[in-house]
Formats: sequence, C-alpha cells, structure tokens
Amino acid sequence: MGAVLHPIDNRNFLATVAVVNKYGELVAHKDFLNLLPPRRRPASMQGGMRPGEQDEIKKHEQDKKQFQAILIEQKVDLIVVSADCLEAKRLRKALMEFAQINNQ
Repeated sequence: MGAVLHPIDNRNFLATVAVVNKYGELVAHKDFLNLLPPRRRPASMQGGMRPGEQDEIKKHEQDKKQFQAILIEQKVDLIVVSADCLEAKRLRKALMEFAQINNQ
C-alpha cells in the first residue's frame, strides 16, 4: 500500500491510498478527506468544542474504519508513505496507529 498527501489548502489534505499486488498491479485505491486526525484548536469562548469539531471527529472515525477495512480485505503487509511534505509525518503516525488497532 502506498499513501500520498495532496494539499487542498494550508489546513486540509486529501490522502490517497493505493494497494498494489506483488506484480505492481493496482488492486484497490481510495481518497480520504479526513484520514488525518483533526488538529486541536482552541475551544470557543463559551467553552467546550468549537463549532464543527464533533463533525470532523465523526468523519475522521469513518475514514479510519474504511482504511482499516482495506487493510483487512487486501491483507496489506507493507505501507509506504510519501515524504513529500511535513504532514506526511502525521500521516505515517496515524496509519501506524490504525494498523496496530487492526492487528489486535
């Protein structure tokens, strides 16, 4: 599996994952808008979560489950993350956590 981040703007990234077989043929791919965990931002003046934060968390959890389903379905044993931006480090960390949850 390979993962690449495409910047949408300075805060948002599209993550594309692609699964290839041992012959290099593409067997699955998917684009994720919320694969990276939401960044922590200051809460609103009234306290609690800022507007839209709960929705971001929900979308992230959905993408996380879809990613884990691909890992199981395709029996992925190697994940390569392109290191073309600083956010790739965050993606690598997140994917490692997702894969570990999958192996338990």
